[in-house]
Amino acid sequence: MKSRVILMAAAIVGLVLLGTLAGPAQYKAAANATYKSYSPVVFRASGPCSTIPTLIFPGNGATLNTLIPVFRWDAGDCAYATLLQIELCRDPGFTRPVFWLHYPPAQGEGEFRFGVNLEPATTYYWRAWLECGDTTQGPFSDVWSFTSGSGGTILPPPTLVTPINGSTLASLPVTFQWLPVVGAIEYMVSWARADEPLVEYYSWVTGTQNTTEWQIDSATTYEWYVNARNDYAMGEPSDTWQFTTPAGSSSTGSGAGLPHWVRIDEDNKVLFFAGASAK
Repeated sequence: MKSRVILMAAAIVGLVLLGTLAGPAQYKAAANATYKSYSPVVFRASGPCSTIPTLIFPGNGATLNTLIPVFRWDAGDCAYATLLQIELCRDPGFTRPVFWLHYPPAQGEGEFRFGVNLEPATTYYWRAWLECGDTTQGPFSDVWSFTSGSGGTILPPPTLVTPINGSTLASLPVTFQWLPVVGAIEYMVSWARADEPLVEYYSWVTGTQNTTEWQIDSATTYEWYVNARNDYAMGEPSDTWQFTTPAGSSSTGSGAGLPHWVRIDEDNKVLFFAGASAK
């Protein structure tokens, strides 16, 4: 499941793409596109979408001790802005982004941690801009660079407990449970419909269990797994287990105001993720 084109979403809110609700069918089509298909359409450096975001962290020229830094910024107070966007690349010309974040709300200070490790000891470049409506892009921020950490500890995979692999649940909600990993400060539990691998949901928790009814359909088989996190990096993923929900009850999220992000893989395929920021 970790190698597939996926979309991830936090367990406290619903699924959204570019400010609109979207279902699995839309993501299947989008997954075959490249990054340029999602670039803003109209650039406007003056008028109602002219505010320039201020980058805060990682600082320009910094050398970090982590592969999963928290990005911080100040988007300003533009009342017309609907999204703050951030590009993260390995080259200052931004010819091929590694990550691309769409973050509502687009006012004031914000922060976000991508749930995938950066490459160790690698220089990255990042910038931000605002989007007003669906097609109007404001001016870019300054371009800052930083170097990712190296030499830290990658935690081992957690051991899953329940739902047991191959089981059918008697009722909802679903409670995911796993054994603790020494050195972990947080866990990311992820689940997806077995027949819809493009759409994957996740929740960040500090303990070793998570109960959810969000985006769980009745009479449906799901896959799930867990990663532990320390200050340095995301750990190795656990085994992937399956469970099937009972018939007769479902629960879905609202989809309002959900940050989402894109990862560009080595084959230039767009991989979608969505969810609340992980700190």
